[in-house]
Amino acid sequence: MLNFNATPVPELPKLYMIALIARSAAGEVLMWHTAVAAFNLENAKTGGVEALKKQDLQMFNDGQNLGGWKVQNHLELTVARIDEVLTRAYDEKSDLYEAQEKQERNDLMQTIIDTASRKLLNKYRTKFTSAEVGYLEDEIVKYESTS
Repeated sequence: MLNFNATPVPELPKLYMIALIARSAAGEVLMWHTAVAAFNLENAKTGGVEALKKQDLQMFNDGQNLGGWKVQNHLELTVARIDEVLTRAYDEKSDLYEAQEKQERNDLMQTIIDTASRKLLNKYRTKFTSAEVGYLEDEIVKYESTS
């Protein structure tokens, strides 16, 4: 007889956004939204109800009196999806800061050119490449020769 040990598939927790709802026959409705980390949807549902009970006991009891809490809908995010979303957000933030820094440098260069200020150029010299410093110095010389 062969002994076969299948490689276990690692089960990773997921983040569940749970929307709980309690309704009465008379049309009264209570809703609760929460996020729960769990390994499966059933544990997430239980965790959502427990989170409600811990955070707002009065609302939990009111919902129980209306007929009990049921999951209206849920959203499930895997670890890989969360990582992807956070990485994309980080990259977008990085691009935004890079564009903002570039605009600030361009504005500073324009100010130096408009004012023909060597003092300002020397103060911010380290912010520019050697080619940009050369260009700014040339522009200041042009201004000085026309004045």
